[in-house]
Amino acid sequence: MKKILLLVAIGVIVYTSCKKNPVEGLDQYVYAENSDNTTFKSTYPDAGFRSVIKKDTLYVRGSSGEDHLTIRLINKGAGVYRSPDLDAMLYTTVGQDVVVRTYHLNTDPANIVKITDIDQGIVKGTFDLTFKETTRGMTGTPSTLTLSNGRLRSKINNDKLDLELFFKIY
Repeated sequence: MKKILLLVAIGVIVYTSCKKNPVEGLDQYVYAENSDNTTFKSTYPDAGFRSVIKKDTLYVRGSSGEDHLTIRLINKGAGVYRSPDLDAMLYTTVGQDVVVRTYHLNTDPANIVKITDIDQGIVKGTFDLTFKETTRGMTGTPSTLTLSNGRLRSKINNDKLDLELFFKIY
C-alpha cells in the first residue's frame, strides 16, 4: 500500500511540475493569461506598420474566439515599451461583428510590452497589460481585466492587415 501511495505522489509531482508550454510548436501566436482565470490564445495574429515606408507605428492584433486584442507601439525596434509609446485595446464581439464590450489600457505604470526581436518580417515579444472597461454592453463583466505572462510572435504582413479598421477604433 505504501508503494502505491509513493508512486501516486511521485506521479502527481511529475505531472504538476511539467507544465506544458501552451504555444510550443506554433509558428505564430498571441497568448496571455486573463485575470478572469481564462486564457487568450490567438494562433493567427496579424502584425503590420501604419506607414510601410516610415515604419513609425507597429500594430499587433490577435483574436481568441470573440475576444480581440490590438496592441499599438510607436516603433523603436527591439526594446521595452510603456505609455505613451504603448497603447492597446481589447474588445468582445458577438458573431465577430457586433462589439458588446470594450477595454482600453489603463494608466497602470506596470503596463509593458517587451519586443525581443523584430527582424526578417517577424516580431516577437512579451507583455503584461491591464485594461479598464470603457464600453459596457454585457452585464456581469469585470471593470478591469489583466492579461499577464503574455507572449507574441507574428509575421509582419501589411497586405493582410486592415489598418483602416484600427484608425477607426482608436
